[in-house]
Amino acid sequence: AVPTLETVLVAVREGHAVLTLNRPDVYNAFNDQVYEDLIAALAFVEASSTLLAAIITGSGKYFSSGADLKAAQENLLRAQSRPRRSWKAPVGRFMAAVLQFRKILIAAVNGNAVGIGLTLLPHCDFVLMSDSAQLWTPFIKLGLVPEFGSSATFEALLGRAAASHLLLAGGRITAETARQRGLASELHPAAAVVAKAEELAQALCAQPIAPQSLPLFKRMLRGDKAAMLRRCEAELDELDKRFASGETLAAITGTPLAKL
Repeated sequence: AVPTLETVLVAVREGHAVLTLNRPDVYNAFNDQVYEDLIAALAFVEASSTLLAAIITGSGKYFSSGADLKAAQENLLRAQSRPRRSWKAPVGRFMAAVLQFRKILIAAVNGNAVGIGLTLLPHCDFVLMSDSAQLWTPFIKLGLVPEFGSSATFEALLGRAAASHLLLAGGRITAETARQRGLASELHPAAAVVAKAEELAQALCAQPIAPQSLPLFKRMLRGDKAAMLRRCEAELDELDKRFASGETLAAITGTPLAKL
């Protein structure tokens, strides 16, 4: 049965499923429930004998605004007294689920992609993007760290200058820059992105012996994920240290470290 989830809408089409982040009131910000729901949705597609691809998109104007800061502050306050192991938490298990997903993963980026909404994209097989989307990571401004492998994927895909601009300066890049550098496969008007992603999924699924070929080609193209899993875990371990030290709470609240 198609799962009914709290924060993600699952729509089954012929050969693929559309997974829509459904928190438009907070610009599809990720909290633990979103991570859990996406893990469940990906597992549903993975287990299906008829679904060969998943499309992730967002409802409303944003693809995702990144981590939910309200939920993050609650985690930060808990981390002061009880250390958190993020790799074992929903965020880490979501990253592992994406990296270990054997079927085709398409991002239909209908609007701005921020934080983990951006760091997710290098792990997708195709990224179709709104031509008006802007992409940025607020990690340095919020006392966080690069996550989801972005300490490696950004420089590998976008080049050193763009990676430094995004991560060290907290700057933005446009959809056109993402296309030129190879992060985005195609650009379309925002209203057409999901339909174009579905056309792509249908074309992929219509190829001869697609159920056998697509997972095989993906495995051959992407290679062993062990090193990326280790990097993601190491990044989250650094994040946990910042949580425990009070640095992240100081950055988010604007409180000097000495007063925490």
